[in-house]
Amino acid sequence: MLDTIAPPNRVRAIAFVAAFPDFWPLIEDTTRTTLQTTVDNTTAATLTDFRVLSGLALANFRGPLEAAIAGLDRDRLVQALSAAPLVELWPKAVEEYGASRSWRGSEENFRLLISPFAGTLTAEQSGELLDAIIGNSQNWDAGDTSTPLFAFLRNTPAVAFPHVDARNRFYHHLRRHHRGQNYADVLTALQSDGWAPGPAPVEDDD
Repeated sequence: MLDTIAPPNRVRAIAFVAAFPDFWPLIEDTTRTTLQTTVDNTTAATLTDFRVLSGLALANFRGPLEAAIAGLDRDRLVQALSAAPLVELWPKAVEEYGASRSWRGSEENFRLLISPFAGTLTAEQSGELLDAIIGNSQNWDAGDTSTPLFAFLRNTPAVAFPHVDARNRFYHHLRRHHRGQNYADVLTALQSDGWAPGPAPVEDDD
């Protein structure tokens, strides 16, 4: 079947071999070359069928596809996440969210760029989310950041909760800016596994 794949169906073939990599060495050389060329020619500008990103599961496809992801603008990134919130999209998504330019834009970015990853992040990535929030006043001071963040944490396994250092940074930033009450539910959720805020850094005591 794969050895007679028509050009319009090559992305589907890439998704298939990504899901079933044992088939890759069984495909004829000419077909492997054709699929590899399809991936190699994928750029942020030409990317229209986001199923091709499933090819990230194959080592020989990763380089070109990672380069395409790096070049995605915000709108194309949202489209890619709508197709599938692949873990490889997380760095770009959290970077884009971290650079939100307005309160309302921040809230929309959380919904479109962050919420699709609910329940899938590692502890390190969860910490990156907290840092992206406190790193930009458009995020931490937006009126509706705490509600989706609380929902996000409720869908996060305890093992994937942010590391202690990230929680401490988050807590002390909110305390310093008198926003703790706004995030009361979030802070309660973060303490559900026994974490308690550590002492404030020396520079916070001025």
